[in-house]
Order: sequence, then C-alpha cells, then structure tokens
Amino acid sequence: KPYPGKRIVLISGNSQYHSMLDNWFFHAAPHLNPDTDQVLLIAEDAPSLLSFQNMSAPYGVHFDLYHDEGWAESKSGRDAGTTYMNPVWASVVTHRPRLLLRYLEAGCTVLYVDVDAVWIKSLPLALATAGHHDLLITDDRKDVTPGRSNYLCTCLLYLQPTPASRALVKRYAELSQGQRDDQFPFNRALGEHEGKIDYVVLPPAEFPNGVRFARNPKAKEAVWVHANWLRGFGAKIAFLKKHGMWHDGTAASP
Repeated sequence: KPYPGKRIVLISGNSQYHSMLDNWFFHAAPHLNPDTDQVLLIAEDAPSLLSFQNMSAPYGVHFDLYHDEGWAESKSGRDAGTTYMNPVWASVVTHRPRLLLRYLEAGCTVLYVDVDAVWIKSLPLALATAGHHDLLITDDRKDVTPGRSNYLCTCLLYLQPTPASRALVKRYAELSQGQRDDQFPFNRALGEHEGKIDYVVLPPAEFPNGVRFARNPKAKEAVWVHANWLRGFGAKIAFLKKHGMWHDGTAASP
C-alpha cells in the first residue's frame, strides 16, 4: 500500500499553471499535516514534469510527482491546457478517474482537489466534521435547491477505499472514456449507484462555486472557494485577485 497511514491529497497542473499551483500551496499549506497527508502532484505534460522536479517543498509542503505518458501534450497557447473542454484539458480530466481507481484499489484514502480552489479555512477539519462516508463531494449548481443534485462537482472528491467507492469510480472511468468532460459521466455513474454508496454533499454555503461565492463574497461560512464557471486561466486569476484570494508568490516558480 502506498503511503501507509496517510491519505493522498491529489492535485494536478501543467507548465502553464505554476502561479496557480503556488497559490494553492500557499493557502493549503497551513492546513496540511505531514504526518497524515501526502500530496501527490500530477504533471499533466512532459514540460511540467521537468519544471515540477525543480520545485522544492513550496511553503514547506513536500510532495511526490507523477506523470502519465499517455496524456495529451499541450502544443500551443497559454490557455491551451486550461480552457474548459479544450482537448488537452479533456484528456487530463478523463484520466482522473483511472488514477483515482489505482489508489483506491491499493487501499488508499484519496482527496482529489482542483488547484483553482482556495482553502480559506481548514478543509481537513471540515471533511472530518462531515463524518465518515464512502464519498464527500460538492454541489456545482449555480442555484442550489432542495432535493438531489444531478450536477455534483468532480473538483473535490474525498474517497474512502471501500468496495462501493471503487465500484463507483470504476464506472466513472468507463463512462469518461472518449469524453471531453468528466463531470457528466461522474454524475451519471453516481445516479446508477444511488442507494449503493454512502455519500454526502458538503454544505453549499461552506463550499461555494465561483458563481455562488460572487453573489455573496462577504459570507463567513466559506471553507473552500472554487474559481470555476470561468473560462480560461486569466479569468480565474482575476476572480481570485478580486476576492483577495491570490498570493503573488514565487515558491512554485521554476
């Protein structure tokens, strides 16, 4: 079993994403426990593999590095690998479930988080407060209404290595194959496993997406804010800067 006694905190990025990774490490570092959390950084392309090897424990966070040669390579443009539904972006997100399954089958607890989401408060504490379940996840709807959501977000997946979670992620991987987005396949897979898996949707007020947070940026409940529903790297940075969640550091610079 990899990393015995620890949960894997799985993040990914490419050579265009150094500043976003730096921002993630800056905000997450105070809440990560080196005794219980192992950060695993997925290099999405070959150039990033080399540059990430030169990163040295940003903000004191030690991480391991992984790269899958089967992933598509970014060939052009600053936003080529970061724009929603771009073929390179799609290649990465549809490989995500296979990587999750690999570690779940090895008996690991896995917390996958997007690096364009900022930890304002302690995410591990909020997850512990939610209790022990096969899966913890967030709601990605612009407007949250009572009842079951059919649009939960793959930006945060906290998975225990149970038979139910492995079955879900296996189906998620199957449905994602050949697709340019993984969120719809995930929600379909979860619908198929309704009643077979113990999952909890984290409180929307504590885990807002970009749209919901922008409506009420002074809300004190937020633990974690996702800069999504925005197209492109520049728009995400502008959103984070506007709301005081951007750190102009250099720890993750090559």
